[in-house]
Amino acid sequence: MEIENFARNEKLSILAWHQDVQTGAGSDALVLRPGLAAALKEAKAQRCALIVSRLDRLSRSVHFISGLMDLCVHFMVAALGKVHDNFTLHIWASLAEQERKLISERVRAAAAVQKARGVKMGLAARSKEDRLRIFTLAHAGRQRAAMERAEAYRPHIEWALRQPGIRSRAISLHAAAQVLNTRGIPSAKGARWSGEQLMRMGKRLGLQHPAAGIAKSFKGKPPHARWMLDGVPPRPKRGAEEPLKQLAARNESTKKSDQSYHPST
Repeated sequence: MEIENFARNEKLSILAWHQDVQTGAGSDALVLRPGLAAALKEAKAQRCALIVSRLDRLSRSVHFISGLMDLCVHFMVAALGKVHDNFTLHIWASLAEQERKLISERVRAAAAVQKARGVKMGLAARSKEDRLRIFTLAHAGRQRAAMERAEAYRPHIEWALRQPGIRSRAISLHAAAQVLNTRGIPSAKGARWSGEQLMRMGKRLGLQHPAAGIAKSFKGKPPHARWMLDGVPPRPKRGAEEPLKQLAARNESTKKSDQSYHPST
């Protein structure tokens, strides 16, 4: 209502509406608010201003609002009027950030008083059926979000697993992860890929890779068990070749003496 009255008084037309029900705090506030991200993108594409009812509805962070100013995003605040400079916006942003801190302190103090009186709060105040339903919905939401992240990386994972491995075998998960790191493709968390992470994401996508089955079959076995996969014994350590040769020669001579000895009956 405030935006409509502001647009009517200033003779402005509203092209689209965007709304978010999310916190504006944190360094990833723009990621958690897809409505704000879409509004900023559309405003830059249409070269028009972004109108908000109050400055604290945009954000309660001075750093975030200053970042929008540095990006040359023009926005108007209905409560402040059409004409306002950056200095005024910085003052109001500082007041909004301080108010956020005061609200947080008041809420924590009130919660501490209620807990001291023995009042149950949050999920503890709900019934067992409600808690189970909430946990089930939260788990389903996490699984859905994880599947969406995995689907976004499906082309990269399938390409990495199709790369040739050693001795014309399937590429190992560690080598496939290194291929993705070499190409500069970050993981879902923005870090480097690992074989374990690639195996979990491939399993979520339903990709059956031979290297994953081999790693599972050798779980709990000594490292040299993998070397016997092709029937090749493990190579001896450096400096241990001569004792092994002497042991082999002694075993061979013992075998020959046993074959030539025939006890009389």
